[in-house]
Amino acid sequence: MLLMFRLHRLDVLPVDDLGIRAAIRRLYGLEELPKKKMSF
Repeated sequence: MLLMFRLHRLDVLPVDDLGIRAAIRRLYGLEELPKKKMSF
């Protein structure tokens, strides 16, 4: 919470987290797990 709200770091969630990807898939009704976005 400190990183997100006080230091404005919105990238603190791991992109490979299976639980988060599964929840997004269920929430948006996707057939496959979403792919992680690579941004450098």
